[in-house]
Amino acid sequence: MSTAATRITPVVNHEHPRPEGTLAREAPDLDTGLGLRLDWSWCACCRRAYPAGTYRIVHFGATRQHPFPNELHLCPYLGCSGSLTRDQWRWTSVRAQHPEYPEAPEPDVRYGDASPSS
Repeated sequence: MSTAATRITPVVNHEHPRPEGTLAREAPDLDTGLGLRLDWSWCACCRRAYPAGTYRIVHFGATRQHPFPNELHLCPYLGCSGSLTRDQWRWTSVRAQHPEYPEAPEPDVRYGDASPSS
């Protein structure tokens, strides 16, 4: 069996390359005048906040060694390899330890380097 036949090549699911530091998908606009607030998440890998529910998908195709296709959900910032299952934190949890951080964070701003305690 050749090595090339078993290698999994990840493909980022987006149509056009975006500059580093931009979100893979823009957040929905929830300013409806009803007082709704957008929830935020924070990535412990790149230390940036993003709208909750925003992420990148990396698809892996099926191979002989791994017969079922798979996908990973990653931080929406290109250049970051943070996993949603391992590196995603609620912004409210981060603010509980850092009350000096804003209630609504700015996208693409790095906030600290300490992840919240579990």
